[in-house]
Amino acid sequence: MSKLKIAINPWDFTLYKCDDSYYIMKVIFSEGDYKVDVERYFIVTDLINSNETESLKKISSEIRSNYVIFKDKEISKKDFNLI
Repeated sequence: MSKLKIAINPWDFTLYKCDDSYYIMKVIFSEGDYKVDVERYFIVTDLINSNETESLKKISSEIRSNYVIFKDKEISKKDFNLI
């Protein structure tokens, strides 16, 4: 299996294309009292219509703002590393 990093916005997101068939976005969340950065991975194939940075920023912001809605698209870092 292969992963290709196709877009990045530091401290926001990284978009990967996996096996030419689906997209996974790593989104950075700041959590807790000390604002610890946490990486979360989401399958976003059905959300990607462009790999332009502004469009991808909107997707990452939407995921952060509405985590509960996107929780079912989340995969673990372990599963991401197995790809």
